[in-house]
Amino acid sequence: MQSAAAEAAPAAAAPAEAAPADAAPAEAGLMQKERPRVKDFKFRPWDVTDAQLYKEQMDNENIWKFMDGYPGPMDVKMAVDMIELANNSDAHEVRAVEYQGRVVGQVRLMFDKDVETCAELSYLIFEPYWGKGLAVPMIHAYRCDFAVRLPYRTMTAVIDKRNEASIAVAKKAGFWRMDLPVLRRESFGELLIFQALI
Repeated sequence: MQSAAAEAAPAAAAPAEAAPADAAPAEAGLMQKERPRVKDFKFRPWDVTDAQLYKEQMDNENIWKFMDGYPGPMDVKMAVDMIELANNSDAHEVRAVEYQGRVVGQVRLMFDKDVETCAELSYLIFEPYWGKGLAVPMIHAYRCDFAVRLPYRTMTAVIDKRNEASIAVAKKAGFWRMDLPVLRRESFGELLIFQALI
């Protein structure tokens, strides 16, 4: 989740990425006549041709508030480097999220070679698309997408306790808080662990 956690190529949840979900309304040119549907989301690898867009959306302290390692200020070269890092690792899968033909966010699934049936989810919605109800159906859509490709049966999300928006999204998306000790990281507050079935 997001975990809603952060990383070098952030995906969405804070340091296990707790990233802001839908928070403040903003005009972003989306058609909102209907509620977002799972089938309307598409997931694809980032491409170096996305570097300018990636820079514009990720170079934003607001979306890094609950994520680890804000690299800003970013330039296009740094965006290219982060895209390449996202795409060239066996430890995770990072995907740009498209909705109505626009890149509205990012998801990241982090793999643990010692836990073959569970992976950690991070998610984020870019700030221009906050408040549009995209986060929950995006998570459902990605769950459907990777369930047919990958062997995982459960996923976790590690979320900063202060990130109330991301916690609310996780709960609506079917995650429950695990009965585990609260995690603490030096540069963050308390981190809560949530889990969901795939």
